[in-house]
Amino acid sequence: MRRFLLTFICLTSFIACASTPPPNPNESNSSIAAITVAIEDPLLSFISRPPVKVYFTRVNDDGSFSGDLIEANYISSNTAYLMNVEPGKYAGVLAVMKGKSSGGAIGSIGSATLSVSATPHYFAFFPKDLVEKTTVEVRPGIVSFMGSCKISNPGFSGMKNADETQKKYFSAKFPGAEIGSTKNLPIGSNPTAGSIKAYTNSQEAKAKFLKSASKHLKNSEWIKIL
Repeated sequence: MRRFLLTFICLTSFIACASTPPPNPNESNSSIAAITVAIEDPLLSFISRPPVKVYFTRVNDDGSFSGDLIEANYISSNTAYLMNVEPGKYAGVLAVMKGKSSGGAIGSIGSATLSVSATPHYFAFFPKDLVEKTTVEVRPGIVSFMGSCKISNPGFSGMKNADETQKKYFSAKFPGAEIGSTKNLPIGSNPTAGSIKAYTNSQEAKAKFLKSASKHLKNSEWIKIL
């Protein structure tokens, strides 16, 4: 019997870390903001995973957070880079971890078997205190390090304990979706209210970041401002 696998792959925009080179520096806004992120595996909390996507937001002059989501334009290993943005204050708000693929038969039409293969992605929304900690001033020709953090990933308990900042960016990322419901969520999307497991922006952490960045960006024009 012929067997046809009709696969629906969700969130196809996710790609392997550092699979594309960083953008070239912009002559007027050659700035870098960067954050190092590790996300707890939802099933094995003693294991941390690197992000496949990280999102930032602008911080208003009064200290409030805008509702914008700005995606990192380069990720290498655990470090996400925001490059060539307008001067101002920015903060990290969301990191995404890729889970293990799963799938199975959902039915058949004649001799064809229909299967759905979905790679789960865990959207760990930063709590307000972490957003505040990662806020930095971004200026042309300057590297602004937001810090190094480890985020809990409550997995299937989802957004149950979300604070108002997490709810705000949940709505920005998933317009029309409601917390506690899978309606209007892309297949495989698992939003979670993360919490801080560890955070540092010490001189040691900054030195470690600069050492890693010099490797990540060694073949680019960005090496000149590190």
